[in-house]
Amino acid sequence: MSDLLPGHFCAICDRRRNLLEAHECTDPIRADLMYPRLPDRPNTVIVSLWDVRAADDLKIRYDFDRDGWVISMDLTHDDNSGIIKTVKEDQEVAFIPAWKGLTFRFII
Repeated sequence: MSDLLPGHFCAICDRRRNLLEAHECTDPIRADLMYPRLPDRPNTVIVSLWDVRAADDLKIRYDFDRDGWVISMDLTHDDNSGIIKTVKEDQEVAFIPAWKGLTFRFII
């Protein structure tokens, strides 16, 4: 287990779990990107769904230039041959501003 992504602390089990370890905990999984601009740090979280329902992976990263979260996906094409081909990697599908809706007013 990487110390850059330390895992999920389960309040019910009261111990740290590997992110991929299956157990009965239903707490949300938290993934912290600690100083992602540093060259030796991860800067993207990949979210995958393992179920009977198929879904493409989501890639989540922070865009410091635009000050918000970017969600991207690999665009794929299924030509009915049974082989799914990646058409474009990391296509941005959503941008979420970091401070949407927050305003600060100073009363003097």
